[in-house]
Amino acid sequence: MVLLFRFYDMRNPCRGFDSANISLAFENYGACPEVERMNGQQFSLEKEHDDDDIASAIDELRSEVQARDTMEDSDDESITPAQLVKEVTIAWQNEICAPRLLPHMETIVDLMIDQLESMEENFSRCKDHTSLKIILHKMEVQRLAYIINEYIRVRLKKIEKDVEVLQNEDAEREKTNAPRLLTSAERVFAERYELMKRHLMETSFLERIPPSLQRLPTIALDMSAERVIVEVTSNKQEHAVIPEMTDLLSDRTIDLPPGSIHFIPYPSIADLLEANKVRLL
Repeated sequence: MVLLFRFYDMRNPCRGFDSANISLAFENYGACPEVERMNGQQFSLEKEHDDDDIASAIDELRSEVQARDTMEDSDDESITPAQLVKEVTIAWQNEICAPRLLPHMETIVDLMIDQLESMEENFSRCKDHTSLKIILHKMEVQRLAYIINEYIRVRLKKIEKDVEVLQNEDAEREKTNAPRLLTSAERVFAERYELMKRHLMETSFLERIPPSLQRLPTIALDMSAERVIVEVTSNKQEHAVIPEMTDLLSDRTIDLPPGSIHFIPYPSIADLLEANKVRLL
């Protein structure tokens, strides 16, 4: 069983997890072979932590959860750690499943990176690094760091594949005040990658052909054949226009009830995806 501890206090890992299911997590902890090796050291729950220690840790964490939940409920404007983890995970899943680049979720990604760095600093100040809570927190930090790194890697691969097209679309979005595709760092990366790609082609073969033939065409992305699986996250019924398979020149509108799952052409739900009304699976 893979453990996914999604609710915790990022600001102070010494204090424990914010999880309503922490008891279930501890009960299944020993059944997960992936957690038996931590930082090159063998870890055994049965040998190092008896049932009384685990029960005590659970009670302590539950008390902390109730206290912090009360504080979080009083501040509706700030994003909670649970909401932040959820939004980052959804952004990562959407980016992996989408056949083309999505607008960057720069705000939540930067916030998550800041929180992870803060937790790493707090780890260094903790005296007992063999504590069960500290070990679980380190596992969660590593999992979230993987999600962030993989999210960035997937985006860079898509940029490398269609750098010219994405640069043009990003510029058009800026003119219409639409959400930008690229962050400032990604735009710098795209410009440098395009220059290196152009230099390689010029030194390899372009300089040997007539100048009139040296211009490289920009091929537009065709998403008409791409299909995705989506879950409707909107609280109200949405609609999507899909092509009629018996007549490719016509289309029809289908209903997307809340919570429903569909296998559907990507262009039909692209706008709903950017509006956070659906998520990719």
